[in-house]
Amino acid sequence: MDPNMEDIAPPLDLFYDSYEEAYDALKTHGMQHGYGFVLKRSKPHNSDVKTRYYYQCDRFRNYQSSAKTLSTSTRSTGCPFKLVIFKVKHSDQWKLEVQDKHHNHPRSINPSAHNVYRRRTPAQKEMIESMTHAGARPMQILAAIQKEDQDTLVSATDVRSERKAIREKHLNGRSPIETLLDDFSTADWVFAVKKNADNHVQSLFFAHQKQIELLLANPDVLLMDCTYRTNKYRLPLLHILGCTNLQTFFSAGFCFLSNETQADYHWAIANFLVKTGTSQPRVFISDQEDALKQAAHALLPGVPQLLCVWHINKNVQTKAQLAWRDADGVTKAEKQKIAEKRAEFMKRWTQ
Repeated sequence: MDPNMEDIAPPLDLFYDSYEEAYDALKTHGMQHGYGFVLKRSKPHNSDVKTRYYYQCDRFRNYQSSAKTLSTSTRSTGCPFKLVIFKVKHSDQWKLEVQDKHHNHPRSINPSAHNVYRRRTPAQKEMIESMTHAGARPMQILAAIQKEDQDTLVSATDVRSERKAIREKHLNGRSPIETLLDDFSTADWVFAVKKNADNHVQSLFFAHQKQIELLLANPDVLLMDCTYRTNKYRLPLLHILGCTNLQTFFSAGFCFLSNETQADYHWAIANFLVKTGTSQPRVFISDQEDALKQAAHALLPGVPQLLCVWHINKNVQTKAQLAWRDADGVTKAEKQKIAEKRAEFMKRWTQ
């Protein structure tokens, strides 16, 4: 052992009233003295009731590299430190007994370097799962965990690992699209799927029963808009909205499309009307998307079509900004006059 290596004091051989108490004592000692540990095995193997737990340093593996250059990424040093926690015969007590007290590495600066101290509690796992299902991001989940436990060593990487495990458990060997369709097959959802000759999904409409309830209670106004930046595949997503009598909006349904042709929109709107069972709206609102408007006209021939005011405002603003950039003026007097006209325009625009 390197004589310059800082010695890591081993835990004391002591008796405890339970295995949990002995394990907590080991964790406390490891955090205070800069080392981590892993469970190597437990006995008896064929029983759920264990009486012996063998632990060793988490750097116990011997690292052998075939690379020509030295790798500094591994933490394995072949550390010999090991101990056992066992139930004393003819007694209710447990004993922690060190079998090899030596470490061959310096102590860690921070306990977070060891997985054992970043292990998630059942409550934290439940929080990660519930917030993941609610659509929270890893950093939002981590902030919630830290708010509940300011001393936690759980990191964003740990949260991502937990989320990955939750996802794999939910997939259960299925592909993501198979899992999604299975989820939609419950009574809470209505959906329609269009596949090509190779059985690949081309379009997918879906709506939740809560959305349908709101739609049936507020059927007069329908808004439809296609957006792209909603999924990693960058598929067009047709967002269908309704409007309440309080002038608030709600999502009435969604449809992923392979293209934005009239035929694609016709399929989406037709399935929306059939699956939700909604009555004919009094007005249909969209942007200046000809294929969408033509599909809506074919399926809702008597419904007036209006353009979305938000899209009109954005169009006017874009064209106005282009005009301003082309007429910035040359002299100081011209620049001042243009600035005054812009201020007057914005004042009237916002009234």
